Amino acid sequence: MFAPTGIQLLRPEPIPDSYTDASARWALALTMQRIDRFQSDQGRIPQSLEELDPYLSQIVTYQRLPDGGCILQAPGPQGMISLTTHAPREPFLARSGELLRRGPKAAR
Repeated sequence: MFAPTGIQLLRPEPIPDSYTDASARWALALTMQRIDRFQSDQGRIPQSLEELDPYLSQIVTYQRLPDGGCILQAPGPQGMISLTTHAPREPFLARSGELLRRGPKAAR
């Protein structure tokens, strides 16, 4: 028997959009926290994410802003999700931590 798209029973369920969104938001908030710590220690924001972690730029994009801040972006289920230096993080994260703790199956 030949099944070009695979066997449906063996395919894992897709990750829910709400879980993907929560993961992206959490990654951005944690990266911004690392930038804040870097700025506190070094007296400046990083030139690039490479100064924090060489692998971050595979997930998060980083742009320095003329006002001395920055903007981070990560792909989400509906497009790019952005977080700027001065944006309040609690509303940005909303229920992300709760969703991530419960896992993708609970987010369905």
